Amino acid sequence: MNMYLKKEHFKERLNQAIPNSDKLFHHGERLSSKAYLFSSGSNLAIIYIDIIIFLKIGNKITLNTDGWRTHTSKKWINKGLYMVGSDWFIQQRKSEWYLKTWDNNWEIEFKDNMIIK
Repeated sequence: MNMYLKKEHFKERLNQAIPNSDKLFHHGERLSSKAYLFSSGSNLAIIYIDIIIFLKIGNKITLNTDGWRTHTSKKWINKGLYMVGSDWFIQQRKSEWYLKTWDNNWEIEFKDNMIIK
């Protein structure tokens, strides 16, 4: 089954989670048939199906998979971290996810809805 979600689906999901999100995010770009990126200035949101998997507003970044720790979820979180110039990335070892810095000085266990700055 091919699931192609329209831009309106993603905008609605973003507005449900963040009232008046249209004031925070002015640009939208399709990443895949199931993922969409919204951005404006330093604000960035990546929505995968119904999950706001990556959200940066100001200097606060929220990471969330809603329990769907898949290769695709990890890919979109890492894309968001890369796009905002973060020192962090997600790495998986033995089915466990870790948030690490590129210089390997820091490593913490990944938790849904974790906030990093």
